[in-house]
Amino acid sequence: MGSEDFLAVERFEVLSEDWAQVGSRRLITQADGNTCLEQVRVHERPEHLSFVTWELTGQAGLVIGYTVVEWWFRQIPSGVHMTWRFSFRPRAWPSSFLLGSTVKEDWHAYMGSMVQAFKARVEQHVEAR
Repeated sequence: MGSEDFLAVERFEVLSEDWAQVGSRRLITQADGNTCLEQVRVHERPEHLSFVTWELTGQAGLVIGYTVVEWWFRQIPSGVHMTWRFSFRPRAWPSSFLLGSTVKEDWHAYMGSMVQAFKARVEQHVEAR
């Protein structure tokens, strides 16, 4: 899934034996061929998942040093409450100005659409049971 501002992920290549283990790595390739590495930091299933991405290529790699991604899941009476946090670390201080507005506006909208797509997919899976 991509957007006007962010390209879709074309494929994941697991570089470790098991992606679900802390320290595991995978290579992510976007639709335009740019890549980044991703490593699991925390995997406390089913409540918390965190990973770091770095070595971004393309335009993103010019301004982003690395990102820390965190997801929390909590069971509630009506289903599951999901919270996420993406922390972007600029490559150098001048890029923090560009990165700030992009994250605040474009990335937030992109993640909102991803969450809606994820929710729809899960609901379809549950209904198919």
